[in-house]
Amino acid sequence: MPGTDVTAAGAEACSPWQGTGAGTKPWAARAVGWGATGIHLAGIAGANWASSSVAVVLGSLVIPAGAVLAGVVLTARDVVQDTLGSTAVVAAIGGGTLVSLIVAPPRLVLASAAAFLVAELVDWWLYTRLRRRSWSAAIAGSNLGGLVLDSVVFVPWAFGSLALLPGQLAGKTLATVTAVAATAALTARRRGGVLP
Repeated sequence: MPGTDVTAAGAEACSPWQGTGAGTKPWAARAVGWGATGIHLAGIAGANWASSSVAVVLGSLVIPAGAVLAGVVLTARDVVQDTLGSTAVVAAIGGGTLVSLIVAPPRLVLASAAAFLVAELVDWWLYTRLRRRSWSAAIAGSNLGGLVLDSVVFVPWAFGSLALLPGQLAGKTLATVTAVAATAALTARRRGGVLP
């Protein structure tokens, strides 16, 4: 399978754009990979901006919009790994760290870059290990590890307390639940032969 680090044994382990037979379309997987790379980098820029600009308040829970976008970024990184491989992941993580340094507001620059780098490396490590079992489980497990570390590093460093940690975790968890639901739907469609 082009671009992937993992040999998937069956349809449950394959992402929707990975082929397992003669009908594989590598150009489609690469196109998805480049799209995911764009989403990854744009999501990082958006998360940095939104972390200090937009929030949803639900009672005492403050959910920064940047937290939801950060959850999307972790899933996009997983798709880059499946479609373009480890070299592209390293480039995406490096590019994302640079985007954090450039785009984050001055008071968030170091917190954002450090949290992003740690979270992405952990997400990559976990995803690689869980990927052999199930695509949805790999996304859920790696995002969970990445989102917890991202939040635990970012919140106290950026804001000087853990008061915003519950909202950060809620926003990133919402994005992960949505991503896992979408991947389950895509996998089901793939098994039905709907996707290329």
